[in-house]
Amino acid sequence: YTLSDTLSLHDALPISVRAVRRAEELARERALFVSAVSHELRTPLAALRLHAEMLAKGLVSEERKPRVFGELVTETARLTRLVENVLEASRIGENRRSIERAPRDLAELTRGAIAAMERTVASRGFSVSPPAGEPVVASIDAAALELIVVNLIDNALKYAAGYEPQAIELRVTCEGDAAVLRVRDHGPGIAPGEREKVFERFYRAPMPDLDHKPGTGLGLSLVRELARAHGGEALVADTKGAGTTVEVRLPAA
Repeated sequence: YTLSDTLSLHDALPISVRAVRRAEELARERALFVSAVSHELRTPLAALRLHAEMLAKGLVSEERKPRVFGELVTETARLTRLVENVLEASRIGENRRSIERAPRDLAELTRGAIAAMERTVASRGFSVSPPAGEPVVASIDAAALELIVVNLIDNALKYAAGYEPQAIELRVTCEGDAAVLRVRDHGPGIAPGEREKVFERFYRAPMPDLDHKPGTGLGLSLVRELARAHGGEALVADTKGAGTTVEVRLPAA
């Protein structure tokens, strides 16, 4: 080898090391992804199969049928949200997610997303306070905004369960050049040292009985990724009293 060959090999080494580390990181992410999604799929699929078999065998009384049908709808909606999150995460990871922004009322879109979660929220014993007040116009992709709101509500339902009051509050304001959506629950809150980590894919903040709570660790990461795709941001804000407030800032129109 010549001196120039030796230097070339030396210069190439860090690049190959980075490539190997990136490949290992991607392999770990894929493994976590498959494990989390597989685990999360089992519960709604098991519930759907059980209820369907009971109905098929005539094991459900007429009095209980409305409840069983309601559970079927709830579990189907849960499965749909999971699939939508997986597909969205895949599109973002492969840079296939295009954001089609247009001036839209953030408050109105938020209320529409809340309506889509109405049955799920009620089945968990929660109430949701929708945003009130004047329209707040922002440059928004409507489908992405619905996914943001649905994931924020779903996250609150999971982690604030068992805490009082079982209420989720959504507020929309205009602050300078930003339209701001805040979603607050009254759960255990998130420690300051965990507030950035919860936006990482597959990360779940350490909490009591966490293993018993459903979740893939995708929800908040999608919220931030979609907010940033708009040119905005998502963060965990300070909350007076108990609970967690997630703030999503989008460019005002």
